[in-house]
Parts: sequence; structure tokens; C-alpha cells
Amino acid sequence: MLGEAIGGPHEDRPVVNLRHTPFPPWHWIMPEGTPVVEIGFGKGRFLVEASRRHPDFPFLGIENTFKMVRITLEKLEKHEIGNVRLIWGNASEIVAGCIPDAAIAAYHVYFPDPWPKRKHHKRRLLTPSFIAHL
Repeated sequence: MLGEAIGGPHEDRPVVNLRHTPFPPWHWIMPEGTPVVEIGFGKGRFLVEASRRHPDFPFLGIENTFKMVRITLEKLEKHEIGNVRLIWGNASEIVAGCIPDAAIAAYHVYFPDPWPKRKHHKRRLLTPSFIAHL
């Protein structure tokens, strides 16, 4: 199922690959509701637990690492969780260019990498321009 999920666009697929593709319309990514978004969901601990506790609420996870998307998708499938969509892509670009104003109920960002070296500052997620888009 993972190969199908990562493939081309389709509303029923739980994973949207935005690594090297143009942004689709927002209603295609989130057809219903205003989701709670976790950026950098890692192994999916928060997404899995929160979505199990609130099955009637939509959740959206954005992750830049394919391995973490795969691990989280496997957990969602194991627990038969259907109220979560995952985006594999760059959160800064997605938040700035894909998500309309007032489309999100809440954002969660846990333990972002601080990238303390000056040469790595461009990799930081929580920059003033990123926060302005939230």
C-alpha cells in the first residue's frame, strides 16, 4: 500500500508527495474540515495518539523524511486510523505556498532541530518568516 500511497495524486490516498511536485489545491489535500497539523512528526507518536483519541477530528502531518513518513503510515494502518493525512515535503514551502489562511485549527511543532552552526541556519524551521505564515 505504501507504494500506492506515495504515487500520483488521488483523494483516497493517505500520503501526499510534495517533494518534487507542484502543490495541489488545498481541498484535494484536506477535503473536509480544518485539521490539527503536526510539523515534523517523526515516528508519528503524537499523530497516532491524538487521532485515536479524537477520531472525528481531521489531522495532517508534514514531514521531510521519507523514512519517518513510512514508519508513521505503518502505525496508522496497524491501528486502522483513517482521520490522518500525511504530506511528505518541506514544511516551510508547504505552509507558505499551499495552506490557505484560516484553514488550520492548530499547529504542533515538537523538538525542532535548532541547527546552531551559522552555515546551517538556512535549514532551521522556526524562522521569523515561517512563524509569520502560521
